[in-house]
Amino acid sequence: MGSLKVFLTATIGITVSVALVFTLWFGYRFSNQAGNFYLKNFKDITYLFGKNVQYMSEIYNNRTVVRQVLQNIKERLKEAKAVYLRIGDIEMVYPGRYSKTIFFPCVERLGSAVITTSEGILVCYPLHEELATSYLGKGRREGTFAMLFVSSAYDEIRRLWLLRLVFSFLLIWGLVSAGLWGMVKLLNSDVEKIKKFVSIIERFLTRAEFLERNKSSLESLKKRIGQFTFSEFKILGNLLVNLAFEISTLRERLEREAIEDPLTGLYNRNFLRKFAGSLVSLAKRERIPFTVAVIDIDDFKKINDTYGHAKGDEVLRTLGKIIRNRLRTSDAPVRMGGEEILLMFFNANKKEASSVVEEIKERLSEVDFGFGKRVTFSAGVAGFPEDFGQSVTLEELVELADERLYKAKRSGKNRVVWM
Repeated sequence: MGSLKVFLTATIGITVSVALVFTLWFGYRFSNQAGNFYLKNFKDITYLFGKNVQYMSEIYNNRTVVRQVLQNIKERLKEAKAVYLRIGDIEMVYPGRYSKTIFFPCVERLGSAVITTSEGILVCYPLHEELATSYLGKGRREGTFAMLFVSSAYDEIRRLWLLRLVFSFLLIWGLVSAGLWGMVKLLNSDVEKIKKFVSIIERFLTRAEFLERNKSSLESLKKRIGQFTFSEFKILGNLLVNLAFEISTLRERLEREAIEDPLTGLYNRNFLRKFAGSLVSLAKRERIPFTVAVIDIDDFKKINDTYGHAKGDEVLRTLGKIIRNRLRTSDAPVRMGGEEILLMFFNANKKEASSVVEEIKERLSEVDFGFGKRVTFSAGVAGFPEDFGQSVTLEELVELADERLYKAKRSGKNRVVWM
């Protein structure tokens, strides 16, 4: 103990100046790295919420809904001071007490950016056309999403890092030179761990489908957070993992609501617009039969007028359930609107599809809705390649199926026409 004290006393006088220089240099370096990770976290948060706000504004082009989404984002993140959206004819800031001029530096920027302002940390994210972005590269600019974060948390994390590192380095230099080297190695190890950790999170965030189907992988990441030595890295790790879970759940719900009819549980017109055309293209390319059936409930208006819309909704819900239970996973049922439903059968000819439609019709007629009579529907069926050559489109198939539906109606209803 005495010899160590003598050694330390002698060593401190020689190494204190060198230790101070190294302490300040390493402290500044690592505090900047910690601050940059924190800023990158803000950028990732802005990207995630920006994409979901873009989806929401495309699905519900309603200022009240969009304002509520911005309010939810602001209230969910305590670090956020204000949220800004400019897309189409919508431009708003929440909370409203903040001026839109604060966000002007983001409006004309071509790419995402992190800007330090007197108001706080401004993170810009340009919104591009979704489909063009996915398939053709960077798409047409549609708008801007930006978030203003408080700068105190960023300053605090840098300050804490600097203080801790100054203390650690001074202590190590004061105890033994070998201890200094060990601490440097420990810090470098933690930096490498957090870099690898952030890299994994980035892959999850940019591959939404992988993220949604592998939430257990994110659970395993939570266990890796315990490997970090410093609490700031643990805070950042936990924040990224929790946000990834939350955004995954939100995105799954938004994407499901975007293509699902809430009454029947079938797909809606958004699904038809986005995905159905590709099924026909695949069928033509692979020379696989593709058949569509258009269903229309007989005398549905009379049911609504006589028994009320609640009964009409019950009929639609029941029909939707019967269809979902009977169709294969490769088939796609779409509620076109009102009582009209489109069924798309992949790798099925007209005879096979008509047989399935007949079975659905029979199951519906067996349900007692309390009307005193059976509920029936009429249907028209059209198929590729039986009715058309290679140049057929989905619209042409549906149009022919509609014609056969009207033929079924004129022929007395409660029947399936496929010729």
